[in-house]
Amino acid sequence: MYKRHSIKRKALRFVKTMRYQEPDQRKLVIEAMIEQVRQAISSGKRVIFSDEAVFTTATLPDRAYAAKKHSVHIEEKLASSPAVAVVAGVSVEIGLEAYYIQARSIDSDAFIQFVLTVLERSKPETFVLFLDNCRVHHSKKVSQFLLENRIDVIYNVTYGPQYNPIERVWAQIKLLFKKEKMGHILEGRSPNYEKMIRQIMDTYPGEKVSSICAGTMRSQMGV
Repeated sequence: MYKRHSIKRKALRFVKTMRYQEPDQRKLVIEAMIEQVRQAISSGKRVIFSDEAVFTTATLPDRAYAAKKHSVHIEEKLASSPAVAVVAGVSVEIGLEAYYIQARSIDSDAFIQFVLTVLERSKPETFVLFLDNCRVHHSKKVSQFLLENRIDVIYNVTYGPQYNPIERVWAQIKLLFKKEKMGHILEGRSPNYEKMIRQIMDTYPGEKVSSICAGTMRSQMGV
């Protein structure tokens, strides 16, 4: 019966319920967000797209090359390591603006340290932060810090990662991280997550980051 009706065993896909149930309401929120981006650009500010990423034991390729009739065996203790979280910002003008690394997850203090790194090279009136709606970005401590430093923020639409180009940058960074980590493990070396991430972030071509930002803004926002 399954074969007759083309029913196959497939992987489960988890989805989130959208906050804005009405398509028209969501469309208005997206249009307002895009308009904020346009206004920031027209006023001479650069948009810094920011987001967090977590590198864990699971951040590892699930396949590797091996000779016929041979399998790749990995020492479990080499693959296991505490999670490392990174918050970063990217823009068309500069590429990788700044990043901040911390164990496990990014909290309010870590996010503030990231923004301070951005402020070391730029005045607040020259940029605007583009953030998602995670709890850290709306915490009292972060909100107060942004207000005191006169930092403007554009919040992305809920469940709209396609509008934030750093999501594509993270995909590329994690791909490089997986390859580097696998190389360490296959050589019997215990990888240093933070050192590996810093090396990848510091050497990733800035022009590629800029291109990703420009491409996303053009294709998803029309700006």
